[in-house]
Amino acid sequence: MLNLSKDLSGRIYDYLIENCGASPYQRDDFIQAFTSNECVPREWRFCGHWGLAGKFWWNNNKFYVSGWSQGEVSPEEYEEQRLELIQVNDAMMEFYREHEG
Repeated sequence: MLNLSKDLSGRIYDYLIENCGASPYQRDDFIQAFTSNECVPREWRFCGHWGLAGKFWWNNNKFYVSGWSQGEVSPEEYEEQRLELIQVNDAMMEFYREHEG
């Protein structure tokens, strides 16, 4: 499938709001973009906890979230982010499995 269902895209964005600090004001735009029958994005900058670095990706047959690169923040901030992203990306993996289901 080239796009997401409205239900799944809404649940993904709700997860980003609740766990990553994404703005609820972009929820409808996210859903519209990822349920489109036309050009579905492969990335979405939601910002959240990671400012401009916070992105949702649909790339390489998976969903995942990225944040700051190692050289952009202190080692402590990077390690904290890395641990948080492990949990977030575990959830994204489950969303992707559901999508592929």
